[in-house]
Amino acid sequence: MKILPVVKAIAIVLVLFFITREIASGLKYGSVTGVIMALGSMAAFAYVLYLLQKLRRVNNMEETAEEQ
Repeated sequence: MKILPVVKAIAIVLVLFFITREIASGLKYGSVTGVIMALGSMAAFAYVLYLLQKLRRVNNMEETAEEQ
């Protein structure tokens, strides 16, 4: 099941691309609100990645505890 990390990496790159594109669009048109919204989206996405990593770590700890 090695395809899952590749799909995850592609999804992360795509999300970051679209957020970066919106930041650039906001800067181009001088929209402070658009830039703030895009930066907020980027922060939320980073937090989601952090929580997924933490959840995976907890899940691995539970699996190792069940094996013992």
